[in-house]
Amino acid sequence: MIVETAPHTLARMFRRPPKSSADAPALELLAPAELSDPADLRPEHLKQWRDAAKRVVRTYNAWCAAGWRDRQDLYLSFLDALRCEERAARQLERDASVLCAADSVS
Repeated sequence: MIVETAPHTLARMFRRPPKSSADAPALELLAPAELSDPADLRPEHLKQWRDAAKRVVRTYNAWCAAGWRDRQDLYLSFLDALRCEERAARQLERDASVLCAADSVS
C-alpha cells in the first residue's frame, strides 16, 4: 500500500510548537472539545504504527527462521501483524487527511 501525502502535511504533523514570546502565556490550556479532536492523538497513532511495523519485521524474521513444524503458526502471526500495521497506517492516513482539510480551510 502506497500512501501519498503532500510534503506540507508531514511537516505540519511533526512540527514543534513555536517558542513562546514574552507576551505569550507560559501554559495554554485546551478546551475540553479540543481534547477530543482526533488530530490530538497523532503522536500516539504514529507510535502505534511504528510498533506495528516493528512487529511485522519480527514476525517475518521468526517465520523465515522457523522449522517446518512452526511455520504455519508463525505465518498466521505474520499475517496478523500485517493487518495491524495496515490498520495503523490507515489511521495515520486519516490524521493526514484531517490536517490537509484544516490547511485548505485556513
